[in-house]
Amino acid sequence: MTAQMNRRIFGMLAKRLDEAALGEVPDGRDARGQRWPLEVLLRAVVGGMVAGKKSLAEVEALLARAHAAHPQHASVRVDVTYQGFQAEGCVIDLQVPAMQQLMQCHRDIAGEEPPVRATTATTDVRFFHLYGRIPATCYGPDGADIHGVDEWVSIASMQRVSAVLALFIARWCGLNRLPAAG
Repeated sequence: MTAQMNRRIFGMLAKRLDEAALGEVPDGRDARGQRWPLEVLLRAVVGGMVAGKKSLAEVEALLARAHAAHPQHASVRVDVTYQGFQAEGCVIDLQVPAMQQLMQCHRDIAGEEPPVRATTATTDVRFFHLYGRIPATCYGPDGADIHGVDEWVSIASMQRVSAVLALFIARWCGLNRLPAAG
């Protein structure tokens, strides 16, 4: 994490610890009011960061420093727990030949640069990269509400993606003429 991000997180955590020590932050899950989870704060502050053991350890160390520096730290107990799926981070190298070829195929079919997006979601792509050292990416149609009850994809973008993938396969794998029928 950058020093600027550390200062920002430290300041936010220190403010929240002030509020917790003064009892200004209610916790609906703890009727005694003796516990306050920072999960919403950490989702907001850490959101967008690449999750991983190193990042989590940095956040925990920062939280410990903020807690120790707080004047009422003896009256505030800090517990860190993690819920939900956590996966090792993965960064795709767009300069490898397969990615360059796919991006060129997109340009040739769509007439524009392919969109490049980073996500905190996890996909099976990471298995190919991290454990198989096989270039892979997520390339697909435009849509919204993916995996939701209102999921949809654009038919036009599905047609474009099909054409891009067909061109990619032809260029990457090569083509062989079929023998004449007869």
